[in-house]
Amino acid sequence: YVHRFYTDDHIMLQAMSDDAEGQAAYDFTLFIPWSSAYPPGERERRLWSDRLSEPTFDGAPEDLAVYPRLWFAESDARQAPVTLWETVYDDRAATTPYARIFQTCMLYARDLAGGRELMLALEMQPDGGETTHEIMIGIPLELAEFRA
Repeated sequence: YVHRFYTDDHIMLQAMSDDAEGQAAYDFTLFIPWSSAYPPGERERRLWSDRLSEPTFDGAPEDLAVYPRLWFAESDARQAPVTLWETVYDDRAATTPYARIFQTCMLYARDLAGGRELMLALEMQPDGGETTHEIMIGIPLELAEFRA
């Protein structure tokens, strides 16, 4: 299960767990928004999907480096992006979703002197909303970096 927590500035803390409640989270990543764009038509959406399918993401148009694919890194072949529905609640105690967003995404990573930098590229299609192309830059967090 993927659990995401957002600030008002769209900074995202993502936690992975084996249970729906997130009680046994084991993988944490902090992502910040880098860019957001509204594709004007189907051609631009297809080109974005093609970019997400490549073994490397050329970030030059977004003033980013080239990022090797982290998901499906064992292959240099084109790979269809991952798709998922994100159900968004506006507060932890909410029982009714605030929104549902269909996402088409791929995760990339590059190793830097200070550690690994992640880049999540995705197309977001909210129910009843406009499609956007998003890039988020992230860093993996270790459990020792959290304090109660």
